[in-house]
Amino acid sequence: MRAWLEDHNGRRFPFDTSCSIGRLPGSTVTLDDRQVSRRHALIFIHADGDFWLLDFGSSNGTLLNGQAVREPRRLNNSDRIEINSHKFQFRVKRSSAGGPPSGRGEAWEETEKKFTSYESHGHGVIVLAANGEVQMISPHAVAWLKDYFPNAASATSLPKELSDWLRGQRGRAVTTGSFGRTGSPLVLTRDNKRLHVQLAEAGGDQQVLLFTEQELTSLQSSLQKLGLTRRESEVMFWLTEGKTNAEIGRILNTSPRTVERHVGKILAKLNVENRASAIVCAMELTGKRA
Repeated sequence: MRAWLEDHNGRRFPFDTSCSIGRLPGSTVTLDDRQVSRRHALIFIHADGDFWLLDFGSSNGTLLNGQAVREPRRLNNSDRIEINSHKFQFRVKRSSAGGPPSGRGEAWEETEKKFTSYESHGHGVIVLAANGEVQMISPHAVAWLKDYFPNAASATSLPKELSDWLRGQRGRAVTTGSFGRTGSPLVLTRDNKRLHVQLAEAGGDQQVLLFTEQELTSLQSSLQKLGLTRRESEVMFWLTEGKTNAEIGRILNTSPRTVERHVGKILAKLNVENRASAIVCAMELTGKRA
């Protein structure tokens, strides 16, 4: 038994790779309570050995040590988890249970800092089995699949575009110092919003997809006012974030050569000779600080 939840009566709910919590029969922890969502929360083990707690966008929320879980949170031994009136203590059996591994303590926050020019509007989660079958899906994720993948067949299987992207991510190295970011994110834009999809390798035979929808900020709106197209403003934004053509291509799901063509058009429209000058120009004209 590697980890378990323990309720106030001392009853244990052991698990090795993941622990589903909710009203749905068959959950690792089934709570017969109408105030608890059918699929309420999930604990899963990441490839680096840490356990993480996810709320599935439940109506009444999940508390970790008295604070609402609004994004994935890494668990430490003896952490307190509350769902409505149900209280549990998380226990993990390992030598380093008393604290997080070096460099991992603010993992999710580090990832979020890379997108400080966006305002987050919730998160979604999809848990996949080894064969790619959708095991669990949060309400936000269901809605976003419909919004961003209009040709999606159903919520029980991934849309083709998402499946193709996922196949390209498997086997890629995890970026050091981040929340288990495997490969490159899938970024889709619709109207003035953007969906960011990231693969997190879970232990065992599971995989977890993390979804975040964000509103575009005034930076990109300002860039479009300079005469840049929406795609050019996206490329310019990532240039100001220090990304290379290859990195921008992976983020925007396009080729480095296409990104280079956009950069050429950006330089011409801003009347500058190189990307460094374009970055300075964009920051000065939009009021963004380096």
